[in-house]
Amino acid sequence: MLAAVELYGPVRYRWYWLPLGIGLLVLVAAWYGYVFWTTRTDRTARPRAARPRDLAATRSRYHEWIADVGRHAHSGTMSVRVAHQRLSELVRGYVAETSSVPAASMTLRELHAAETASPQMRPVTTAIGVFYPSEFDYDSRGDPAAAVAIAHQVVETLP
Repeated sequence: MLAAVELYGPVRYRWYWLPLGIGLLVLVAAWYGYVFWTTRTDRTARPRAARPRDLAATRSRYHEWIADVGRHAHSGTMSVRVAHQRLSELVRGYVAETSSVPAASMTLRELHAAETASPQMRPVTTAIGVFYPSEFDYDSRGDPAAAVAIAHQVVETLP
């Protein structure tokens, strides 16, 4: 015959453990909310970037840098790919410096969207579109002289 097994009912916890556990969960959630809220990026409108005081000097400086890229590309000390990357960087930098458009950190798609909002961005979008294939292709067959001419034109025509 089997021995009788003594069974015990479920253990009863004290009444204060449930509110304490819920309170701790709320405290952790509140902490995450606080950290998220205080470290988020500022979403307020930023003031429009001031145009350089001497636009002619800025334009001249960028023309000089573009010509320098052209000289290096022509002499062979700079590859076609690097020349296109540098020209793209210079054109984007000029736009960012002389306008409120943050072109230095924009993709071609974002530049197209900016072009629809501001038609004066069309030369920039066209130039970056010309630079893109040679800029990202390892065996670049682009024409650095034509790219330099386009970059000069963008710097000269943008207000």
